[in-house]
Amino acid sequence: MPRLAAQEAVHLITLAPEVEGGVELVKELVRQNWIVSIGHTRASVDALDRALEAGARHMTHFMNAMSPLHHRAPGPIGWGLINDAVSVDVIADGVHVDPLVLKLVLRSKQARRVSLISDAVAPTGLGDGRYKIWGETITVTNGRTENERGSIAGSVITMLDAARMMLSLGVAATDVARMASTNPARLLGIDKDFGSIETDKRADLVALDDAGHVRLTLIGGRVAFEKQESE
Repeated sequence: MPRLAAQEAVHLITLAPEVEGGVELVKELVRQNWIVSIGHTRASVDALDRALEAGARHMTHFMNAMSPLHHRAPGPIGWGLINDAVSVDVIADGVHVDPLVLKLVLRSKQARRVSLISDAVAPTGLGDGRYKIWGETITVTNGRTENERGSIAGSVITMLDAARMMLSLGVAATDVARMASTNPARLLGIDKDFGSIETDKRADLVALDDAGHVRLTLIGGRVAFEKQESE
């Protein structure tokens, strides 16, 4: 197996371009080789266009923490849906974004412009209950998080859960792999070494069966987990 050179640090930031000096900050960060993503925003289409021109070409947890789509005020969501120069990531838990809307995003952006994220918080994998996070109590009920104000507070899914969600919507396994692996690697500029199964790339792989269960995990080409037939 080829030995990969040590990866340089990747700097990624999400910001709202409408804040004072936001577009100028995008320009400066891009100049310093940061990856700038748009999020937590109520920006106008004009501000979004200027941020794109300055180098911000991705949108963080698309449709969440941004002004909603309205037929007379398309805002960040309408702008992101129709702009082919922009990629997005979505929290595919069926809570942050309804499954039907996940289909809408995929229909509009196509798999090559969508990445899957979990937005997972500390209770992930611990089941329902009440947890102290960020100095407040977060309640998890039936896989949905809620803070003391009644708002969603992150998710408790894994990337495997996000992949299963997309598979359950009838998305092709090749497109799910692209959204879960290839696209994020390309966004971070590390797709030369990671993100797809190709000669000379690092073999960090997860193999699923037709039911979406993990059968095999490789880390750096070495077997880390293999499900036995008797299990």
